[in-house]
Amino acid sequence: MNNYIGNDLNYKAYENIEDLSNYKSDLELELYRNERLKLYSTHVNFIKNNITVDSLRVVEVGSGSSALLYALEKSNMLTESSLGIEFSNSRYKFAERWREDCSFKNVNNVNNDFSKVDIATAYYDLFLIVDNTFSYLDSENSLYPQICVNKAYESLKENGKLIIEVHNFSKIIDAMSKDNISYFWKENAKSNPFSYSLYKYNYIPDTNRLITESVYISRENKIQVKKEIAYVYTIDSLNQLFNGKFMIDGVFQDYHCNEFTSDSSDMVVCCYKI
Repeated sequence: MNNYIGNDLNYKAYENIEDLSNYKSDLELELYRNERLKLYSTHVNFIKNNITVDSLRVVEVGSGSSALLYALEKSNMLTESSLGIEFSNSRYKFAERWREDCSFKNVNNVNNDFSKVDIATAYYDLFLIVDNTFSYLDSENSLYPQICVNKAYESLKENGKLIIEVHNFSKIIDAMSKDNISYFWKENAKSNPFSYSLYKYNYIPDTNRLITESVYISRENKIQVKKEIAYVYTIDSLNQLFNGKFMIDGVFQDYHCNEFTSDSSDMVVCCYKI
């Protein structure tokens, strides 16, 4: 049986987001890096509050620019041999340039499909899948979510932690019209290079997938578009994937440890290896 879903939308959606050619100067690049580190400061504090190990070995799937791993290293929380796995070649190159420029020593960036990466067994303290990455795996290959959970289980030490962050799409789906389509727009902060973000959501009940079409309008009135497909997860469906391998010990709406509710935009699930 071929479990490949038949599209590369999610692979392509973020390919050019952190292309080094987008940054016109070293100053512009540095400002962006600092912005990414600041964004992940709450993640770092969350990990400090939820992981008892002082010096961590970490795996991150969908590590992008490795900003979260670098934020952890800057906080003296990483040992050497932490691993960032990123499929996008341009984002991997961004992460490597950053690593070289700032002499990060504890992060090993790998440019590959996570399912093809050999990860050391029972070696790591923490396995991360944040920024809704986990929701995108199913549409790439229906076996990927379970493969990812299995890799987390195999690579973690006893009682090692798994953190999965996914969007909670229930509010979006509940607000949809009869044709399962809804629209949303927002005006962005001045620090964002895009003035406005426009979104079209299309829910496919038969496959439990949500298609998001995004349009970004820059301050120079240039337009950038993106399309991606996410599987809609609940706590129950995640627990089914865990299949007794992990025990959930906290579900939050954000990295400030605020309680998750049905109205929350995101769901941060913290669990440990049984």
